[in-house]
Amino acid sequence: MRPLRPILGFAALAAFAWLSAAPPARALPRIDRGFQAFLDGDYKAALKGLAPLARDGYAKAQYDLGSLYDNGAGVARDEAAAARWYRRAADQGNLLAEDRLGQMYARGLGVKRNLERAYFWFEEAAFQANGKLQNQIENERYRVVMEMTPTELMAAMHMTVGWQPTRRARSPQAFAKSETRALDG
Repeated sequence: MRPLRPILGFAALAAFAWLSAAPPARALPRIDRGFQAFLDGDYKAALKGLAPLARDGYAKAQYDLGSLYDNGAGVARDEAAAARWYRRAADQGNLLAEDRLGQMYARGLGVKRNLERAYFWFEEAAFQANGKLQNQIENERYRVVMEMTPTELMAAMHMTVGWQPTRRARSPQAFAKSETRALDG
């Protein structure tokens, strides 16, 4: 049996070499800069980096842009704009956007209050979620159901039958390729 110490030492050395070889932030492609700025709390830079991605149809960027407008981070708070970006991401099957859109319809935040649509988005989100998140979404859906008439509930349930996301989000790699072609062309 080999001692683990030499193997762990090599692994630590390899990790250090890999981390020290990481490019500086200015050298990162725009796709990485936008998300990194969001994670770092630099919301103005995140807005600048995420907006083109969101307009190009990348669902994660659309959700994050909705979060910026929803929370007034880097931009003036605008629940209607947040709802529009969440809707674009939710239409592509983004779980977090579906959940947040359900909350907005349930409370009338940025959109007209509509319990049927709230139920619909909670149902779609719960279908994808698991564990604690699924329980949370199901509890939100239950609160909506308790306010609905039987007719509204049947209409909401009918909306969910056979719904599929309208289009799938482009992968970051596909976006990066199109960005490179645009710069080269």
